[in-house]
Amino acid sequence: MLAFVSCRYEEGIGIGDPEERLAGYWLLQETHLNGKPVDTSIYNANIPHMNFYAFFYYGPLSVTSFINNAMVESKSGSWKLVDKKRNLEIFLLLYNKTYNYKAKIVKLSNKELKYKYSDPQGDEWMLHFFKR
Repeated sequence: MLAFVSCRYEEGIGIGDPEERLAGYWLLQETHLNGKPVDTSIYNANIPHMNFYAFFYYGPLSVTSFINNAMVESKSGSWKLVDKKRNLEIFLLLYNKTYNYKAKIVKLSNKELKYKYSDPQGDEWMLHFFKR
């Protein structure tokens, strides 16, 4: 018996188990703030080309960031797919800043992840990753 699993996102349908597609090492390639591309950010975890996210099976999350010419590892982190696997809850402690948000998944394939979320100030962030 074959099981066909899919999940519909804004930018297409993801085929297969979303947890399996998400698990792995991702490079943050692009960041948009309120629809405009940014190269730097007051949020260290959102700087493109400077962050590697590692989503591990069953929820652990680790982020490696290059801040002030030094490699910094997150102190703790976790992730969880929610709302019929269409949203992603992120908790992360990196460089003395806590990130805790619920993101809407825009695209999730075997090699590409894109999600958006609003920060406490009401700004909308779009993060675009590619799997390493």
